[in-house]
Amino acid sequence: MIENSKKPIPVLVSGALGRMGSEVVNTVLNSTDCELVAAIDINEKNNGSNISELLKVKDCDVFVSNDFEGTLCSVSQNYRNEKIKPVSVRLPGLLAHQLVIMGSPGETYTIKHDTIDRKAYMPGVLQAIKKIGNYETLVYGLEKLIF
Repeated sequence: MIENSKKPIPVLVSGALGRMGSEVVNTVLNSTDCELVAAIDINEKNNGSNISELLKVKDCDVFVSNDFEGTLCSVSQNYRNEKIKPVSVRLPGLLAHQLVIMGSPGETYTIKHDTIDRKAYMPGVLQAIKKIGNYETLVYGLEKLIF
């Protein structure tokens, strides 16, 4: 929740029709403390389509846009006077940066992770490449190959 407020957290999902994005959209729609306010995807053929109809998820009045900057500006104007600041931004072309803050009254626990080079992913990619030959069917999820 937002700072002792009962208002839901507004969420804009970029890459909403991708595998990860669609999971985020579904999770937000089924959350009691989040509200999906925008869905962005680069595929122009889905521009203006209802996200819930495309993904076959819980009904909502959010329509896909392929204009990231315009949608971000529009959404931010809607929340301008509510002192809401972005807490997570994921953009194409940037490597991973995560900051997870948890806590309870009087304490916080922070986990920060930055990936500064794609080389960090290579050991896992190589392990997956070596193990994939052992499978005769489709394998969905790297965790099945790595662990």
